[in-house]
Amino acid sequence: MWDADVWTAIGTWVILVPTAITLIVQHRQTRLVHAHETLLTLQERWSSPDFRARRRSLAAALLAQKGISEDNCETASFFETMGILLRRKALDEELVWNEFGYAIISYHGAMTMGRNDLKVIRDASDDQNVFAEFDALATRVLRRDARKRHRNLVDVKPSLSAIREYLESEAAE
Repeated sequence: MWDADVWTAIGTWVILVPTAITLIVQHRQTRLVHAHETLLTLQERWSSPDFRARRRSLAAALLAQKGISEDNCETASFFETMGILLRRKALDEELVWNEFGYAIISYHGAMTMGRNDLKVIRDASDDQNVFAEFDALATRVLRRDARKRHRNLVDVKPSLSAIREYLESEAAE
């Protein structure tokens, strides 16, 4: 019927397929664990007294319509880094949305409404890539929010008053 080579080939596949599936599952689990650890590190930085003071300064500047500058752009840089990590799959999108979603869309909305501080910085530096990852991050978070809430993208964008309220809470803490 079948010779030893056929049985060897079948046996090899019987071992190879489950092993490959196990490796794929382990890789996904390891990636999620690392993404969670990275998110915890970002949360620690976000909540640190130094970074909290920087956020307070930025929120006050945005409320006063002074915009962002080199002195207070660390929050935008934080979200820029988060956007890169998410794009590179070092972070999980749902975890980012859950932990930072409202902060991301509120700060992004505050920085892009009206005079559009991000565009001003891009134009001044003659580099349209400045904070492009922050833009992409805000878009991804808004899209996820729309999907989760079963609404249109326009309906989940925070209003100017909601952004103002968020910034006031950031400036007051």
